[in-house]
Amino acid sequence: MVQRAEIRSVQAKNFRALTECNLRFGRFTLLAGSDEDKKLAVLHLLDFSGQLMRGQIKKWLDKRELFDHELAADAQPSQPIIPLRIEVEIGRQRYIWAGEYDIRTYACWRETVTVIDSERQHVINLTADDMSECLFPRPIFWHQGSILSQVRLGPEADEQLQRVRPFVEVMRQVELLPPARRSEQLYTLLDVINSDRPVLILDGAEKGVHPELYSFLADKIRRSDKQAIIATNGPAFFDCLRAGLAGNIFYQFVREETC
Repeated sequence: MVQRAEIRSVQAKNFRALTECNLRFGRFTLLAGSDEDKKLAVLHLLDFSGQLMRGQIKKWLDKRELFDHELAADAQPSQPIIPLRIEVEIGRQRYIWAGEYDIRTYACWRETVTVIDSERQHVINLTADDMSECLFPRPIFWHQGSILSQVRLGPEADEQLQRVRPFVEVMRQVELLPPARRSEQLYTLLDVINSDRPVLILDGAEKGVHPELYSFLADKIRRSDKQAIIATNGPAFFDCLRAGLAGNIFYQFVREETC
């Protein structure tokens, strides 16, 4: 069972419609604003961050019906590097991962993980060149996503890598809920809400759900003890979420100034 975890912030440059963004998230976050492209890009950024730790970028691009060059921001289509910074809180520890994703190779080649607890701060620098002894055997080291997607994190891992294990385990479960058929949407949502997944990332969760069930769905999300990051344009569902989570909602306004 994964510990209670929250994504506290994500920073990125040159990612899809987000030329530059610095986004913060609470326990329950509603993405607000009229720019649908940017809100979808925020959800894709969170989804992509989890995929980096799973290491199957090409499959993710196919699933999202994206070409590799489409990950770069519209304003910088010729820039192949996407700098990223992700801050996650797990229990009483904070993890800050930073790296640069190269769209030409589908991979990060240098990364830093900072582990912060109540007593000290540990900084772990990772490069593909000096990780060969910690990685699954390959004739030639080639990977997709984060270097951490290939690192052995079992009992045999060294002390430094054991420190980042909770972060990797949480991030590997971060995923934007894929669209379901309208008749199956509610059941799909309930399956995810009742799963061990620590973070819910939802786009238009109310689509395909009868309006009379909005309050029921909002209450399920509230009681799930999971972090929820939700984009919705449905005023009725928005009101149900706001009523059920009064005082606990963090609003992240997605607009030109923030992205």
